[in-house]
Formats: sequence, C-alpha cells, structure tokens
Amino acid sequence: MRRFLGAFALALLVRFPLAWPKLAGAAPTPAVPDASQYLRLAENLRAGRGFSMDGAPPYLPDPTRTPGWPLVLAALGANPRLGVLANVLFSSLAAGVLALVAGPWAGALWALNPLSVAWSLDLMSEALFSLILALALWISKKRRAWAGWALGGLLGFGALVRPLALLLPLVFLPFLKKGRLGLLLGFSALVLPWFLRNYSLWREPLFAGVGYVNAAYAGVGLLAQEEGVSLDSARALFSARLKREHGWELFEDAEPSEGLRRWRAAAGEALRLIAQDPMGYGLLHLKNTLKLLFPVHPRTLQTLMGVKDEKLTPWSKLFLGFALAYQLALYSLALLGFWRRRRWLPASVALYFILIPGWPLP
Repeated sequence: MRRFLGAFALALLVRFPLAWPKLAGAAPTPAVPDASQYLRLAENLRAGRGFSMDGAPPYLPDPTRTPGWPLVLAALGANPRLGVLANVLFSSLAAGVLALVAGPWAGALWALNPLSVAWSLDLMSEALFSLILALALWISKKRRAWAGWALGGLLGFGALVRPLALLLPLVFLPFLKKGRLGLLLGFSALVLPWFLRNYSLWREPLFAGVGYVNAAYAGVGLLAQEEGVSLDSARALFSARLKREHGWELFEDAEPSEGLRRWRAAAGEALRLIAQDPMGYGLLHLKNTLKLLFPVHPRTLQTLMGVKDEKLTPWSKLFLGFALAYQLALYSLALLGFWRRRRWLPASVALYFILIPGWPLP
C-alpha cells in the first residue's frame, strides 16, 4: 500500500497544479477535436438523445466512436471540469497501480511521464485507458478463479474506451496458466453487444468506424510520401481519386450512415494503394512508429494548457528538455530491466502498442 500511495501522491502533485487553471476558471473548452467529439457524445447521452454526434435533431446514431469514455463523461454529468479532474485522478491511480505491479520506480516513471501528464489535462481517453491497462497487468499476476473473468471484462471495457485494444486479449492469453476461458467470455460479454448494436444499424460487423477514417488517412500519408508533396496536397489528390471512382470527395459532410459508407470506400481505396506499394507503406509505418516513441511536442502541451501562441513559451521549452531526458532514461531503463528480468507480458503489451499504432499520419 505504501508503494501505491507514494506513486499516486507524486503523480497527483505533478498533475494537479497544471490542471488547476481548468478546474478553477471557466468551464474548460476541449483543446483537440477528439475531446470535443467525446464531450458531444456525452452531452447527448446525458440528455437522452442516444449515442449521437449531432448538435441538433434528428440525433442520428454515431458509427465512428466507441462508448466507453463518453459513458464515463456522461456519468460525470458531461461536465468538462469533472472530466479533467477524473483524468488527473485516473492518471495518478495508474501510477499507483504500476508501483504495485513493477515496483516504486515504475510508479515514479509513470508519475513523471510527459505524455501522461499532457493528456490528463483534456477530455481525452488516454488517462482512463492507462489505468485500465495498469489494472490488467496487476490482475494478470493473480492466480485466482475470478482473475480471468475480471481481466476479460477489464480488457473488454478497455476496447470500448480505445478500439485499438480490440486484439489485446490475444497478447494476455499465452501468459495465463488458468482463467483463459473466463478471459474470453468476460471480454466477449463487453464487446459483443456493441458489435450487435452496430450490425443492427449498419448491417456489417463493425466495432468502430474510426478504423475506416484512419485507414483513409494512411492512404493520404502514403500518397504524400510517394508524390513528395505536402499532406494538404496529398489530401486533394486522394479526394480526386474518390471523385473519379465514386462521384464524391473525401471531406464532404454527410449524415452518419452515408459518412460510414464513404469512409469505408475511402479505406478500400487506401488499402489498394498500400497493396500496390507495401514496402512504401512499411517505411511510412516505421517512420510514424518512431515518431510515437519521441516526446509529445511542446506546442501540444501549450494547446492543452489553453495557450494559442504558436511560438514556444519558455516553460514549454523547459518541458521539451525534460521530456527528451525522460524518454532517454525510460527506454534505457526499460531495456535494462527486460535484459535482467525477462518479464515477457509487459514487454509484449508494450510491443503491441508500438507495432499496432493504428494508421498514423506522417
């Protein structure tokens, strides 16, 4: 318990002062588009309008997002202040749980993690998901009959928070000596209803339409790399391809069902581009994966803190210096720790999130 409380207190001490202006001032406005979408979904759920992204009637069902984080926000009254406060607590609790899983240094590393600090300052799902993942690692060490069921349910909820985790049970399964059936059943009990909901509405086994969106953007990124042009120019080229093939452009507004059909077609076009140049896409994916391993850009922190100035402030430059030193120390300690102890489950989970980052843009 002392490990847990020490790491939790350190994380809270780092995060709470940064979050205080958002908690004490006017109701914070989401800083990034994803956060605005989560809040809109939560507001509609709270008002009894269903899982919809619409700002006015008829409040059509949304096929893009999953309901985990919007449901939590709705339970908090769709209150942005409470959402930020919850994220600060979730991120701090994750530090405490990691201290229980891997020792006080692991908890301290998470408490000081620049990415964790930054994304706990807005209405994003990362803080909650980090807590879910830390709890999953903790439960996986238990040798009790309930552990498999609890782990499956937790990973199922994690997939509903971040769809990227949909295949994560496959990483945990080989490391469980008992409870594998419970894991699969617990996971299925959480994710299958969402599959069924989407199938009943759109007649396809869809978990989250955001996968189509990300795949389409992968096509844009690949075109930019192949043609040696900017992303804006590649977006125009990709839209022109869709115009020729389907009669509409990628970035037109459309109602959810029509938008889903268009994004599905756009994803198919992107996959055809990838099939024509798999080596090029492999290079693109590698470059983006390497970018994910570097610190959050200080301008992102400024945006999350509500600073609109494009120039880097002195404190954001200081943050960048700390983040670079932190990342170097983190990767060095991670490699050293793996070399000495060979903890394959945490290493496999880390590798999963390094190699399957979705369809990132360059």
